[in-house]
Amino acid sequence: MTYKHFHIVFYVFVLQSPLWAQNAKFDLENGNSAYKNENYAEAEINFRKAMEKGEYQKEARFNLGNTMLRSEKLEEAIAEYKRIANDSPDKMLRSDAFHNMGNAYMMNKKLDEAIEAYKNALRLDPKDNDTRYNLAVAQKIKNQKQQEKKENKDQNKDDKNQDKKNEKEGDKEDDKKGDDKKDEKDEEKKKEDDKDGDKKDEEKKEQEAQAQPVKISKEDAERLLQMMEDEERDVQDKLNKKKAKKKSSTIEKDW
Repeated sequence: MTYKHFHIVFYVFVLQSPLWAQNAKFDLENGNSAYKNENYAEAEINFRKAMEKGEYQKEARFNLGNTMLRSEKLEEAIAEYKRIANDSPDKMLRSDAFHNMGNAYMMNKKLDEAIEAYKNALRLDPKDNDTRYNLAVAQKIKNQKQQEKKENKDQNKDDKNQDKKNEKEGDKEDDKKGDDKKDEKDEEKKKEDDKDGDKKDEEKKEQEAQAQPVKISKEDAERLLQMMEDEERDVQDKLNKKKAKKKSSTIEKDW
């Protein structure tokens, strides 16, 4: 990016200038020297001194704007260039002011303002190729930013659509997993029910088997009845013997 600097050539002998004008010229030259040496703080002081004395005010103001630009005091630089662009009767000086104003706006990332400033400079000096180049750069950067913004917007839209698609697929997958789990649970429950049913059937069969009377033949029944009668008779005999023994062992009292 190019910066235009106001250079002035003095043809007047010092003795022919008033003392205050000589002092203003001295401040201006000191400011230019400090500016070339990149001592922008010193340059600012001298340019302001020259502006106060008035003889080289427009030159000092222009170079003060350049000094603010180099110091990255962009708003102050723009303010100085605006004063020149609005007040100076010098058409070429105004074009140069608009050119550097555009540079300040570019540094301040204000592309629309920069483009307008460059256009104003070209209206005053259509043959200025430096300004034309800077204008093309500013317009290219603006177009790139607009394209990036559009692409980001489209990308965000695509991301949102993809998120929705993934969410739907996730829901379907969850539903499928839920159905699979439900089927597994149903299958497990069926197996458990079948198992319980088999167990109950077995228990029922056992209960029925226990409740069902044992069938014996007639001969076995008579034999069993005879054994029971024999056992009853043996028990009765034992009881009778115990009673007889107890009675015989009793001692009667002698009165």
